[in-house]
Amino acid sequence: MKPKKPCIQCPHLLRQDFDGIPYWRCDRPAEPALAALGRPRGRPNKYGDAILNWLKEYLVDGPKPAGNKNRPMPGTIFGDAIANGFKTNTVWRAAQKLGVHKHKGESRHWFWALPESE
Repeated sequence: MKPKKPCIQCPHLLRQDFDGIPYWRCDRPAEPALAALGRPRGRPNKYGDAILNWLKEYLVDGPKPAGNKNRPMPGTIFGDAIANGFKTNTVWRAAQKLGVHKHKGESRHWFWALPESE
């Protein structure tokens, strides 16, 4: 079995476990080293606040039909989001971030609305 790769801060820390198999051991967090290298953590947000602003403006007039995320139709939140260049998962995450209220209407379709406080 090959030893695990060392961390970028202390490549000299090679230890052996109970079976005698060597492995790299480092208890230091990697964030300071990554910050020193100028690397951001995670993948950058492609849309930034654009999706949040779009969803707020879209829902400002009241509840709107969400539509099907997998088969978006025009006139629904997901369909109009795709028409504006956003992906359906990005819209879903933005709704969670904004605290959008989701409820089922009488027609058994889902409707989204902004929280009452806004």
